Amino acid sequence: MKRYIPITLPCEPSIIGVKNGIYQCEIKPKKFKNLTEYNNLSNFYDNYEFESKENRKIDNISEIEYCQLLKKAYLTNILSFSPHLFGCHFVFDEKTRSIFKKFNFGEYSKFIPLRIFDNKGKLVRERYYLLFQDLILNSWIDFKNSVFYKGHSFTNDKENISFNSPMDYKNELFVNTEDIVLNDNFDSSLDFFKTRIDTNYFVSEKLLTEIEKNGLTGIIKSERINKITVANNV
Repeated sequence: MKRYIPITLPCEPSIIGVKNGIYQCEIKPKKFKNLTEYNNLSNFYDNYEFESKENRKIDNISEIEYCQLLKKAYLTNILSFSPHLFGCHFVFDEKTRSIFKKFNFGEYSKFIPLRIFDNKGKLVRERYYLLFQDLILNSWIDFKNSVFYKGHSFTNDKENISFNSPMDYKNELFVNTEDIVLNDNFDSSLDFFKTRIDTNYFVSEKLLTEIEKNGLTGIIKSERINKITVANNV
C-alpha cells in the first residue's frame, strides 16, 4: 500500500509571525484593476456537484493582482491567505514552485501567478503563486475501513463511528477523522491532494522528503490524523 503523510499550515506566531492563527496575507479584490478573473475563481464551485465523477479544470485565470502581507507576518516559503477560496490551498514562492512542478498535482491543478505587497503597499519582487487543485471525491474514500470518531480521549468520551458510504458520512455532524483509506478509484500517482472530509493536506513520501530536504517553511506535518493509505499501488 502506498502511504501519504498529512501536513497542515501552521498557526503558531513563532512560525508565521502573526497572532491571528489563521492567515499571513490577504487578497484584496478592491485593489484589482479588473475583477472578472477573480470573480470567476471565487465563484468557480457555485452549484458544483461534489460527488460528481467529473472534475473541473479552471481556465482564464492569468493572475491574482493584489495580495497584501499582514503587519508582522513572516514571509515564509508557503503562506496562508484570506479570504477562503474553495479549491485554492495556499500561496507559495518560486523556490517552492521549482520543487512542486516536478511532482504530480493532477491534471486539474494550476499554479496561478500572484502579486504580493508588503503591509505598506510595496510590491515584493519575488514571484509568488496561488495553488488551485480540485479536491478529491468522497466516492474515492473507503469509508468502511477508515476510522472516524466523536469526542476526545482526554475527556473520556471518545467513540469510534463507522460509515458504509459517503451518504452516511454526509448526514453525520461533528465527526473527527483518524485514519483514512482511499479505494481503487483514487489516482495513486498523485503526490499532493486534499480530501473533502478533513482540513489536512496529504503528500507522498517523496514530496515530503523534498520539502524537508529543501527546508521549505510555512507547512508542517500534522499529528491529528495517524495515517492515510490507498488500496491500489502505482
